[in-house]
Amino acid sequence: LIENYIVQAMALSSGKLGVFECDLAADVMWWSSELEEIFGLEPGSFGGTESEFFSYMHEDDREWVWEEINAAVQEQRPYEVEFRITRADGKLRWIKARAEAVYSRKNEPVRLYGTVIDITESKERELALEQSEANLRDFFENASVAMHWVDAEGIIIWANRAELEMLGYSKEEFIGRPITDFHVDPAVVEKIFDRLTAGETVTD
Repeated sequence: LIENYIVQAMALSSGKLGVFECDLAADVMWWSSELEEIFGLEPGSFGGTESEFFSYMHEDDREWVWEEINAAVQEQRPYEVEFRITRADGKLRWIKARAEAVYSRKNEPVRLYGTVIDITESKERELALEQSEANLRDFFENASVAMHWVDAEGIIIWANRAELEMLGYSKEEFIGRPITDFHVDPAVVEKIFDRLTAGETVTD
């Protein structure tokens, strides 16, 4: 328990983790100075309302974040959400919030306690990787050269448009079948596949 307090204190003092508390009945929020810093606010300048919190949230994220928070509170489970905010200085950032409500004896939600961390750098790397993969998929899909991928068992798991058009099959007819089904001489393609799985390169 003491170790938990030490870790929490170190996290807070590093300025990387913000803490909040929300009185659900009174609609009053308290933010730590670290959380205000994440949002680009001066210490003590947060107005303390839920509506102000949502005003910093990106407009495209407000509805689904509210729905997730409300669902978690009603279902009495913790929640974790990643969303965009516009800081007081106008900068767009990504944050991750984790929180959990506490309940009265009548099982009514009373307070919400949580933490917030700025994940902008890791999120931007993640989004850049997703975009790169999407560009690569688009390149292969629209390439003029016929291409296909098979798994370790020789089952076709992907083929581009040029391959399907060249062979005259639909995606449903082609993908999911053994590559040997489409060769006149199965023994030849089995030999090719054996060489490829052994790490060799096959040309012509």
